[in-house]
Amino acid sequence: MLVRDGRITGVLDWACLCVGDPACDIKIAWAVLDVQTRPIFRERLEVDEATWARARGWAPSQAIGALAYYLHAYPVIVEEARRWLVEALADV
Repeated sequence: MLVRDGRITGVLDWACLCVGDPACDIKIAWAVLDVQTRPIFRERLEVDEATWARARGWAPSQAIGALAYYLHAYPVIVEEARRWLVEALADV
């Protein structure tokens, strides 16, 4: 929220932040694929370095959000989110 003089003057909605950025779709590489299959996925899509780096950044971002939101409610997603986080951080 944006606040001026103690009053809300606007709201920033990040939901559309990734519209049009292929990195948001490519982030599944760390959620679905393993270390052996990720390079094949990248090669077949012909992903440039900048897009790949942004996608790798989206993976831990989503993992951290899922961990915080589902920590005590959805253990399956928590386990998956931990794996995404480990996969993305190990691939740096």
